[in-house]
Amino acid sequence: MNTRLPIWRAVAGVAIGLGCLWLGASIASGPVAAAGIVTRDNAPFNYAEDRLLIYYDAAAKRETVVFEPAIRFRGEAFAWAMPFPGEVQLAAAGPQIFLRLSEYLAPTVIETRRRWKLAFWLWEWFKPKPVIKPGELPKPQPGQVVVARRVVEAGIETLPRATKEELTKALQKAVARNPEELPFDPTKPPTPEKPLPLSETFLNWARPHLDQKATWVVVTARTDVPDISLGYDEQASIQPFVVSFTTEQPVVPLICPPPLPALEDAPKYRNFKVFIVTRERTEVRADGTLLFEPAAVPFADRVPAADWAKRVLAPTQPEFQPAEDTFLTTYFHTERDQRVFQTNPVIVPATTQATIRPPANVIVQEQPVIIPGEALLLILGGGLVYWRQRQREQR
Repeated sequence: MNTRLPIWRAVAGVAIGLGCLWLGASIASGPVAAAGIVTRDNAPFNYAEDRLLIYYDAAAKRETVVFEPAIRFRGEAFAWAMPFPGEVQLAAAGPQIFLRLSEYLAPTVIETRRRWKLAFWLWEWFKPKPVIKPGELPKPQPGQVVVARRVVEAGIETLPRATKEELTKALQKAVARNPEELPFDPTKPPTPEKPLPLSETFLNWARPHLDQKATWVVVTARTDVPDISLGYDEQASIQPFVVSFTTEQPVVPLICPPPLPALEDAPKYRNFKVFIVTRERTEVRADGTLLFEPAAVPFADRVPAADWAKRVLAPTQPEFQPAEDTFLTTYFHTERDQRVFQTNPVIVPATTQATIRPPANVIVQEQPVIIPGEALLLILGGGLVYWRQRQREQR
């Protein structure tokens, strides 16, 4: 009996094996996915705004992203988690980096205009002041006023090749309550606190990345106590931080799980402010189609390397160091229905953009020029006395 396999079977087996290895390698080095949000007690939330500054070093195959995420919610603690495929490095970012970017790209010009005002100092003391009783103030409805809540405590850590248990333990810092917050019953013996389970929505989104043994970056945050009675849309943002990771091509991390459960009486829109630093003008395409509409691209202009160091980046510890002049392409995009991006967009050379410098922010500042009424009265009285005296002398 001939036990040797035919040649075609051996060739097929080798091909299948190589294909499986190739597929596994491609999955393991897949693009980064955007962050998932976990709140204490699964408190409802909506995505509010994501600010991203992306710089890709093609020679080193390394992408640097400055994140500043913000969500709308009325809880006290939440966590931001993102998986990355390769080596990850963390760094601090300047707290005003996006403000400096906005000021550089659209400089503020202050115009001073004089406003003449006649005032009688003595009469000002007796002028009645308008009084508005607190009960007469209109109560703002959700969606009208956004209150930025302060983050009083935050932490960040990396979890290389994390398991579900390790990720859950890291997220407990945000979703679990402190021991002093738990009610104490002296009649019962103390029992160890059980980890709070994560929502199925978050776990379903995180499961593929856990299977791929991705490196996770977890940011936990605690905020000021919200005042639910105000009826405001309260928004909490994490201070900017830098994540640098290896990738074969630059990507815009926008994939995210849906905000379930979401706030019903809060705006559902989500803003993206994406700043991309490259050697040439760029576009963001997903599945071969332009992701951002041309109207969402205010400009793509060249920024000298000296301006990056002196006018935009942190002066003491810059987030990255462009060695040459670069283009800065900016996208301002709003998702009205908070849809979920299924694939990560890719940054490609631009084919349709033109250089458009945005207009400056013009602020008209009034400079009051006070004319003392008493001085005018003295001048007028003195002139009247002089005129009357001249009339008498001419008689």
